[in-house]
Amino acid sequence: MADLLETLRPHDPDQLFQNTEVMSSPEDSLPPRLDIDAAIKAFTARGDGTVCPVPLPWRALRDDLSGGLWPGSLSLLIGDTGAGKTQWALQVALEAATDQHRVLYIALEADGPELVARCASILKPSLYWSAILRGTHTPDQETLARLRELPFHTLHPEPRAASWGNFAGAIRELAEADAAGRTPLVVLDFLQLCIGGENRGELRERIGSLVYGLKHAAREHHLAVLALSATSRGNYNAGGNDQILGKGNAARFVSWAKESGEAEYAADAVLVLLRGSDDLKDSKIHVALAKHRTGRPNWHELFFDGRTFADQAPGATPAPMGSFQVSPRTTKPSKRRTTR
Repeated sequence: MADLLETLRPHDPDQLFQNTEVMSSPEDSLPPRLDIDAAIKAFTARGDGTVCPVPLPWRALRDDLSGGLWPGSLSLLIGDTGAGKTQWALQVALEAATDQHRVLYIALEADGPELVARCASILKPSLYWSAILRGTHTPDQETLARLRELPFHTLHPEPRAASWGNFAGAIRELAEADAAGRTPLVVLDFLQLCIGGENRGELRERIGSLVYGLKHAAREHHLAVLALSATSRGNYNAGGNDQILGKGNAARFVSWAKESGEAEYAADAVLVLLRGSDDLKDSKIHVALAKHRTGRPNWHELFFDGRTFADQAPGATPAPMGSFQVSPRTTKPSKRRTTR
């Protein structure tokens, strides 16, 4: 399984995106007018399905995000340790790859074998990824064949030392490959491990620089970016319980991330995974859609068994991978009201 997922080569730290600085017009000239024609072209491509968002495996949440993760968007996923951030992101990535969206998963915590084990447990939920990693269970050949066929690429920069030079070139290569209107997806797992800092102020500043770089990459290369973040220490395990979660304004959790500030400002969507109980046997996870630039905050419930998230209670038959592929008829924003 060592060669199961392709690892893209690291890039020279000096090899950065071209034109990453905002160019200002000369003082003696006016900036260009609104490009109406380009905007209409983009609207039409989205409306007729020529350009498709990255689909999500959970119908209600997907609908609340106007069909999925659209090109040019940056989404932030926040959660405590053990809330399932990595499995949530991998499930989204595998759903996207199954629908032939190219995926680059930048993993700073999990190594190659762990990612393979986690992915196999998502495709075959009867397998526990920890058992696969220990060698007590082996994925069947059908599951391995499915993984090999997916356009799923991985990159493993050194934690606390990564910079644009480690993955800028890989992102550009991902965007340049032709995929018939399928929006590429970049996942960064996770922000706080990407860069180090000698003090809190420095770390916050560097995270801010990174997230705005990711935002620029999403717009410049017409791809979707999903960045994972740890919960701040002050908010750790402070989400509440089932008596208060899922109620009220979900936007109150928008600043739940560690080194909060620039990350949520730059993000088009902020999602927070919250457990309502200290009992790990309780599979219910509250998802606060705390920010949505083209919609409104809202609450969702998912159920996490340690391998996959489902929008149905345990015991219900999960939807097969790839069953929520997006078509033009399913990309309208949800009309569901926010719970008050």
